Amino acid sequence: MPTFAYTALKGDGKRVTGELDAGDRGAAMDLLDRGGLQPMKLDLKDESGKNGSAQSKAKVKSDESIATGPIKLKKQEIVLFTEELSELLGAGLQLEPALRVMENREELGKLKSLTTRIRIEVRDGMSFSDALKKTSPSFGDLYCSLARAGEVSGALSTILKRQASYLTAIQDLQGKVKMALIYPSFLIASGIAVVVLFITFLIPQLMGLLDNTNSEMPPIGQFMINVSEFITSWWWVILLFVTIIVVSFISYIKNPNNHEWWDETKLKIPLFGKVLKTRFFVQFLETLANLVGNGLPL
Repeated sequence: MPTFAYTALKGDGKRVTGELDAGDRGAAMDLLDRGGLQPMKLDLKDESGKNGSAQSKAKVKSDESIATGPIKLKKQEIVLFTEELSELLGAGLQLEPALRVMENREELGKLKSLTTRIRIEVRDGMSFSDALKKTSPSFGDLYCSLARAGEVSGALSTILKRQASYLTAIQDLQGKVKMALIYPSFLIASGIAVVVLFITFLIPQLMGLLDNTNSEMPPIGQFMINVSEFITSWWWVILLFVTIIVVSFISYIKNPNNHEWWDETKLKIPLFGKVLKTRFFVQFLETLANLVGNGLPL
């Protein structure tokens, strides 16, 4: 029978190491779970057991249709996953059984695939934080680092509960910022629409009336007529030019070397800049409170 060397955490957060005999990796994980241990590392020592372990792992993956590739989640789904898992861990379940309970819930939707993959990685000896980072990029470095701190300290349930509160507060903040920007955005869009409608529709309608009067057109009126004729004749060129400008601008600001310039520029935009600056202050303080509350020194 294969021999496995393990490193695990007790319920009080103390780290223990040892060896055990099991038919395969899954059986070894079950033995650790029954002993109240949360595995952090599990290595096969007996070379004769490699084929059996590989076959067992292949069987698990064939029995459970698991989507490959990174799973992208919405912010609401991350909050739901965090709240569900923190409640289950707080109720006394070990990590792998808690993930299995979430996996069996039909109403979780896309989170079922995420939970299945994380559970299998954890069962096979990977740490929870590494499984999060490997399975989905949506959790981010801050989330994974806090999860790693929770694993080491044995307070994963508490840290996840605080993280859920933090994510909810940030989500509410972003919703308020979006609501505050709806009205000025609507005014700007309405103004642009009125100008386009006036130039492309109203002025051409008035040109026939003005021609019948045989009166001399003022310079400003003639300029607007020329602009209207140019837009109606070359609108496709203007649209192509605007598209090229927008795509180039988006590519420019996505370059990491230009992030600082773009962030500074956004803060200088009238009206919008003040809202964004206030949002940054609140998010900074929320993040700092979350980190300090989870035991990190200032």
